Amino acid sequence: MKKNKSKLIWVIIILLIALGGIVYYYIRSNISNSNGGSGTNSGNSTTTTRTATVGRQTITKTVTGSGQIISSTDDRLSLTAGYYLYKVFVSDNQIYKKGDHLLEYTNGVYINAPYDCVIKTISVGEIDARCAVSDYIEVMDVNNLAMTLSINESDLSSISVGQDVVITINANSNQTYTGKITEIDQIGTYASQGSTFNATVSLINDGTIKIGMSASAVVTVASAENVLVVPIEAVQTDNGSKYVVIVNSDESTSNVPVETGLSSSAYVEIKNGLTEGQTVQYTVTTTNNSNRGQSIDRTMFQIPGGGVQTFRMTNGG
Repeated sequence: MKKNKSKLIWVIIILLIALGGIVYYYIRSNISNSNGGSGTNSGNSTTTTRTATVGRQTITKTVTGSGQIISSTDDRLSLTAGYYLYKVFVSDNQIYKKGDHLLEYTNGVYINAPYDCVIKTISVGEIDARCAVSDYIEVMDVNNLAMTLSINESDLSSISVGQDVVITINANSNQTYTGKITEIDQIGTYASQGSTFNATVSLINDGTIKIGMSASAVVTVASAENVLVVPIEAVQTDNGSKYVVIVNSDESTSNVPVETGLSSSAYVEIKNGLTEGQTVQYTVTTTNNSNRGQSIDRTMFQIPGGGVQTFRMTNGG
């Protein structure tokens, strides 16, 4: 009797283990199916296979940055110690033209605006009092402006003094201004992802820019016109050699060595190895945001007349 009871217990245990395995497999299958699309899924990312047609485009490599518009010149006009103050003609936060009287001493001598300026600070004594060496009027040039552009050390060799910079004032994004790099710091700021160096960009005010406005800047450091391009994800590296996977006419694939040129954030120039119209195959990893129900994918589309276009697609948000 005890022997039969023991056998029954073991049978029940085995059945429970088998049932648990079936349930686990069923749940995993449902999760896998719910991800959709072809490819493999690993955690919060899915790898899928894409294709793109080799076409021609103009590749432009740029360095971008953003910052605050400042005055290129900020001066403290010191008063003459021993002179007596007769009259102050200006007030804080007001703009004055070059040559305007800012202040007069009792002996008839003036301090005049050295350029079109805004009065930043006035620090003077009482009227008819003797001026001290610490008295001053601080002015800022409103015509000659500047902003600081942060340059990564990897791009530093592509930046030089005198280079043109396209500046967009965020308050008026429909208009752009052309500035020039006038100075590049010789000492950088260290960061684990790469040191950065500040470059000063100068521009002329057309009368619509105010000191303190926010702006963005773009420096074109290299350009290649009407060249063969493929998605940057399509270029692979093996033992220092670059290659792409092409799709043959019989749907088979082959690894083809290539020589690359200029690259942007989305495309890379192919100097040798491919011809226009060929199809390349590559993989894309899509990151799924389980907290917000979103996924971001980089998908390639052929442009009419040749070339490829990148689209960023967001689902669920």
